[in-house]
Amino acid sequence: MRITCNRYIVIRVLVIVLAALGTWTVFGCGGSAVPTTPTEVPIPIDGLDGETDVDVSSSFSYTFDQAVDVDTVTTTTFFVVEDATGSASIALTKADLNSSICNVNNALDATVSCESDTVCTLDPTNDLSDDMFCAICLTRGILYADESAFEGFMARFSTGSTAPSPLPEPSV
Repeated sequence: MRITCNRYIVIRVLVIVLAALGTWTVFGCGGSAVPTTPTEVPIPIDGLDGETDVDVSSSFSYTFDQAVDVDTVTTTTFFVVEDATGSASIALTKADLNSSICNVNNALDATVSCESDTVCTLDPTNDLSDDMFCAICLTRGILYADESAFEGFMARFSTGSTAPSPLPEPSV
């Protein structure tokens, strides 16, 4: 008994299978495109409070509740610092601006940009360190459009580890 295949049918099935695999790879299970790196979509600072395992290559955005003078949102008024007070035993939470933690002299290199007069993004120049406690600081040097001072804001978080997990020892 000899089975013959119609090349047209084989090619058509192959195209359908490859298209389905490609769609799943690009869109994943959620049906929307997944960013390839964390910095493509800045992490909202309001959702950052107390987070752990934040990706070391992340950027961060803040949405003001009213328009600000974007010329006052700079690397000296919106920055990230290593939080030396952080430890595994403290609660990492949003807090009022703490000047002993939010010292601009300790700011990590970063760029600040404003997409509008209510949304600004902080993008660290280099990746943050693994397992690092950090604070994002927005100071009272930021002015609203009506020239009143922003109240200040600080959010604390810790980064995760980029080191690969060790492979288990083979059993003998």
